[in-house]
Amino acid sequence: MEHAPEIASWLHDRGLHAPGLVEALARAGRLVVDSRKVDETCGFIALRGANHDGHAFLGEVARKAAFLVTEKSWKPAADFPRDPPVLRVDDSLDFSRDFAPIFYGRPSRDLRILGVTGTNGKTTSTFLLEALSRAAGRHPGVIGPI
Repeated sequence: MEHAPEIASWLHDRGLHAPGLVEALARAGRLVVDSRKVDETCGFIALRGANHDGHAFLGEVARKAAFLVTEKSWKPAADFPRDPPVLRVDDSLDFSRDFAPIFYGRPSRDLRILGVTGTNGKTTSTFLLEALSRAAGRHPGVIGPI
């Protein structure tokens, strides 16, 4: 990842650092929250969900992921591996909301968003705008109830 130093700087400014983090960020190409999808190119964020707690899978994930994000309240087992780098945050869900855009290079900066409201004709209007945008060489997307 070419902007690993920028990410590391953003993390450091928030008091988050770990040995080997810059190298781990350079290897990482994506973030995941599903332990079944982890490989050496992933940063794993342990989230506490309604049915599962990502922290329960950290022992298994630590053998594969480039780096881990855990909550400070999580207590690692005595035999937990020293690698990969671990970022310990107050709330992993809140952290992920801020971190993901930084990690992926702030892609929303390049988005142009258009909203269509009204009583009638919204679907037709959005499909026409999509076709016009595509004809102009853009890569539009339409989000709606259909």
